[in-house]
Amino acid sequence: MKKLWLATTAFFVLCALALVGCSSSAQTSAPSSTTSDTSSTTPEKKGEIAFFSVSGQIPIITTLADSVTKYLGSKGYHVTVYDAKFDAVTQAQQISQAIATHSIAAAWVFPVAAEALSPSLDALKSAGVPVVLEADPKSFGFSDAQSGIVFDSASFTDYGSKIAELANTCAKSKGASKTMLLEASAVAGGAADVHASVIKDYTGGSIVASAQAQDVASAQTTTTDLLNAHPDVDVVIAASDETALGAVAAFQAAGKKPKCLVAGGGGPDTMAALKAGDITSVVAWDYSASSQAAGDNLLELIKSPTKTGSIFKTAIKVTEQNKS
Repeated sequence: MKKLWLATTAFFVLCALALVGCSSSAQTSAPSSTTSDTSSTTPEKKGEIAFFSVSGQIPIITTLADSVTKYLGSKGYHVTVYDAKFDAVTQAQQISQAIATHSIAAAWVFPVAAEALSPSLDALKSAGVPVVLEADPKSFGFSDAQSGIVFDSASFTDYGSKIAELANTCAKSKGASKTMLLEASAVAGGAADVHASVIKDYTGGSIVASAQAQDVASAQTTTTDLLNAHPDVDVVIAASDETALGAVAAFQAAGKKPKCLVAGGGGPDTMAALKAGDITSVVAWDYSASSQAAGDNLLELIKSPTKTGSIFKTAIKVTEQNKS
């Protein structure tokens, strides 16, 4: 669709935080130099901030990286994006190498695996490099705020509840009752919490079919099979970009359209499907808002690395058909 991020890793929103699709341009495993749009009024660069991503293949994380790049770029910093390609060892090596250059003023990390990142976090603190972590403090064994660290923490329970709320509203307003529930991949960060929350809060109708899918192709195949078994399905709840886009393709191939299709995610292809009228509403992490709040706090820590950072709750954004 921001501990975004694996079942044993912090991979949002997404694949659902992330819970999102893989349709954006990729980044390489080597750092890709990324800066915001420039103009004659662009301030002189103050230093480098390293953004360590889970993968450049997850649109919502790429959106976060772009938001961070744009916002911190407007504050005079150059942002370099590193792509770990879902590999915790690679991410740890990238952080170690960035520290060794003595060139980074701060770091922003979307952890591949929180349990594997602790040594890197210790190294950043020892080097006096403040960091934003896209994770909950508890993921790292902390009970409260920490010096030199800003936490941007996602509530996947709230995320699932919002999906259920929108599905309830749509189903009741359109007289729909037969529901298909498509769960994000088990490896997607927070997927289990999102699923449990949807099950708990959805009251719009009976769930007659459910399945899990990892990518668009498998989601389309799965949806086709479920639709053949339950042709009267008129509500689809899809927890990720992949499942939503797969469902859209399956229904189109069958010459059908559900009365309601509520998606978690917010990748560009999902938003295009919303605009085209194929998706009713989309629940996404509002990384634009988060990047500014956490970014401002990070700038304070750059000046005072031992200062205690804040704990932010990642905002959730809803976009509805004809209301975008």
